[in-house]
Amino acid sequence: MMKIKQFMIIVSVLVTTSCSYHITKNYSLTRNSSLMGCDPSVTKMLDLKGLNIRYLGSIKLDDLGYTIKCSEEQAMAMIKEDACKLDVQFVNISSEAYPDYSSTCYRCVADMYILGEDTVTRKIINRGKRSILYFTNTETLEWDSFEITMSETSTVPYQLYIDIKLHGSKPSMAGIPKSVNSEAVVYADLSGVKKSYKTEQGLKHLNGLFQLAQLHAFRLSSFLESKDGRTAMKGKAGAQGLVDQIYADLNEERKRYVEETEFGQNKIAQEKWSQSISDRLDVQ
Repeated sequence: MMKIKQFMIIVSVLVTTSCSYHITKNYSLTRNSSLMGCDPSVTKMLDLKGLNIRYLGSIKLDDLGYTIKCSEEQAMAMIKEDACKLDVQFVNISSEAYPDYSSTCYRCVADMYILGEDTVTRKIINRGKRSILYFTNTETLEWDSFEITMSETSTVPYQLYIDIKLHGSKPSMAGIPKSVNSEAVVYADLSGVKKSYKTEQGLKHLNGLFQLAQLHAFRLSSFLESKDGRTAMKGKAGAQGLVDQIYADLNEERKRYVEETEFGQNKIAQEKWSQSISDRLDVQ
């Protein structure tokens, strides 16, 4: 009978602590902001590239070991409460795990951010997803690829936000992806153009920039698939040094391209560059 009572007491304790998390934070709640009317935006695994935000800190909610159940709703309530106390307007869940064989809890890492005075950033966050064009799926930009209409008083005719993204297969036992490749992407939600620039010549120029980025992405993929590249990824810094060098090379070539073609308005120079880029793509 005593053993049964002890068992019931233990179960009772577990039930009453069923929403206990192992919580890790790298910030302090030093402010006493009002929670009234506070409702920060929460996104999941949102690509934050190019957004006007400032990182403030993170909170990690993990299974305490004897927790019976902690729902996603309970976790979000805890995260939002901290966000409100920090005067944070935006929270991004950077990793999460749902209940499985190893835990009955919803677990996550939430990153806290302060938003800048930027309507484009706020629009993206409110939408909760990015508009990204991948070279392997797109290859050719069209005018509707640009979500922003720029003012005619702008000193430049366009704003093309290009990046190179890495893709890796499932890591091996050593933690190294079995294969890695990269490709150029355009963030359409950050890219804009003047109406007066929407000409055939202008579009040819912009596609040249997209293709230039893909050429450097091919170069990065070739290295990462090589023996030297595999060795570099095993190092503490991974292949970051080469990635940085390729970005530097790309930016230098983009600068020459824009200057020599005069934003595509120099037709002879633009045609010369377009042919060179096309020839280089053909040999990849």
